[in-house]
Amino acid sequence: MPYFPAGGRVLDLAAGLGEDASWLRQEGYDAHALDVSPVAAARAAERDPGLPFRVADLDDWQPTESWDVILTLHFLDRGLWHRIREALSPGGLYVAEVLTEGTPFGRSFQAARGELLRAFVDWDVLAWEVAQPDERVLSRLLVRRP
Repeated sequence: MPYFPAGGRVLDLAAGLGEDASWLRQEGYDAHALDVSPVAAARAAERDPGLPFRVADLDDWQPTESWDVILTLHFLDRGLWHRIREALSPGGLYVAEVLTEGTPFGRSFQAARGELLRAFVDWDVLAWEVAQPDERVLSRLLVRRP
């Protein structure tokens, strides 16, 4: 991961079972997970007992710490974007992958084409694409906070 700072602090929002955060921990990052589901947190603890996993509703989440990297993968909540901006350290990275219009399911959780990019166009855009790996259309974004 050429852009991730070695050993950096990573927060995986809407982490589900925490698999991405666990993998990042194995790669030497100080990765943490946050998700609304206590069931997901319990399953994550069984798989990776050392994973810092906080159960919280993202509607109520307010950043109290700075992070080098924040991930939101397969999760769209436009209301989080301003809080992600606050929570990232200067030079920090935001990594997002979201369902995008054209996907035949989950319409209420889809971004419009280009919406994710437009929301962070004032930051350093390191990578951006719209891909269709299967029936899903995905917007992928990697940006650096100035």
